[in-house]
Amino acid sequence: MSNPLRYRMVIAVLALAAGLVALYLHLWKLGLAGMLACTANRGCEVAMTSSWSWFLGVDVALIGAVGYGLILGVGLWGAHPSR
Repeated sequence: MSNPLRYRMVIAVLALAAGLVALYLHLWKLGLAGMLACTANRGCEVAMTSSWSWFLGVDVALIGAVGYGLILGVGLWGAHPSR
């Protein structure tokens, strides 16, 4: 039988990794982070500066960072041994 606690820990670690990527992308858009490592066609910069990188006036990378932060919090809360 599998251990649900292990799955919750894996979810928390993956949410942390994805949240850090989303936070980096948001900081890049604000001009607070270094250059993006993209292909020769600069596809990342085109995507990050397009009109699709905003949703209801909010940066999509910021939405992702907050969302992954919430998933991380729930994952850590669920990974507590008493739960």
